[in-house]
Amino acid sequence: MIALLSSAQLRSTILAGRRCMPAQVRSFDILQGFRCQAQKADTSTVDVCFLDPRAVLDPGSAQGPQNVCTVTIPASMLPLLPKGIHELGDADDPLNAWVWGRKAEIFQYELAGTHTTKSGFTSVIAASAIQDAQQKARGDGPAQWGAFQAALKAQDGAGQPTAGLGPLLFAGRIIESPACAVYVLRGADKSVEGLLVSSEAATQED
Repeated sequence: MIALLSSAQLRSTILAGRRCMPAQVRSFDILQGFRCQAQKADTSTVDVCFLDPRAVLDPGSAQGPQNVCTVTIPASMLPLLPKGIHELGDADDPLNAWVWGRKAEIFQYELAGTHTTKSGFTSVIAASAIQDAQQKARGDGPAQWGAFQAALKAQDGAGQPTAGLGPLLFAGRIIESPACAVYVLRGADKSVEGLLVSSEAATQED
């Protein structure tokens, strides 16, 4: 079934197409309007924070600095965040990583920052939600962190819990490392196309 455009929607589409057309082009392709509107929508971005999940779910228990790495990503990447892909180090390497979006060799990524992993986990939360989430968790005491641990136990210690996350978009285990590094993979237009969180930041001071 084809949805009909209202006169206002059609006019908006036509104007969008005209703005994107070279001045010398006289004929108009209405599809150009849809393309321009889609491109405009795809430029929206959102800030997300990578940090130890306990800093969000049980902030009152934090010991020492709980640093946060904030990254600006396209809004279109948000649906990917709960679906991190787990990768283990080669051979006897005990390290691990979580990957989202386009993948590449580690040297092709750009280091965005690091964060401590005192709980043994990394996590992702929308930057706009972090203050409210921490305030609520302080009111709940250790209840949210307890729910997170209970979910882990129910999943037999799964590296990527899918329950008990509360406001978190993702949480994943970091193996044998007091900290992890957050990397971004940029496209030709410098926008982020891939993310990688690696336990190779093990040398950071605890």
